[in-house]
Amino acid sequence: MKATAATKTRARKVQAKSTPSKKSIRKKGADRTYLELKQEIANTEKLRTEELATLHAQAEAARVRETADVIDKINVAIAEYGLRPQDLNFKNVSSRAGKKVGRAAGKKAAGKKTAGTKPAAKKSATKKPSVVKFQDGEGNQWSGRGPQPKWIKSALAAGKQLDEFRAVTPSNV
Repeated sequence: MKATAATKTRARKVQAKSTPSKKSIRKKGADRTYLELKQEIANTEKLRTEELATLHAQAEAARVRETADVIDKINVAIAEYGLRPQDLNFKNVSSRAGKKVGRAAGKKAAGKKTAGTKPAAKKSATKKPSVVKFQDGEGNQWSGRGPQPKWIKSALAAGKQLDEFRAVTPSNV
């Protein structure tokens, strides 16, 4: 692909703005020490870092500002159409789920509730103990759930029947 004269001129102008010419570096550098040049390089890098940090901050502020506007528009639409949380299909939740953005990131607006402030229902912390259905005379027990333990497998391999190990309970007497 051939570059046109206008493209070359634009490229030279951009390069001239972003980096000093080699001649100006030689002229300035000829009279300065290594440490002075090193310090100027560090200052330039610091300036670029500061500019980059400023740009990142501006981008984040714009994102927060725009997100707040989008949230307001969504809340208006939800109110207008009378939508409920179960009406909204949020199967694919992004990695940002649960992070507050926009107005919700700061203080709550006076008199307004933000979505998701209701605590989740607690699950039952107690677990039913499993009932012993099989046992041998040596203290080994098995509920009958999950894979068979080694003591059952070895007894069955020795020719015994599973019913021989059935635990005696009031319901099966």
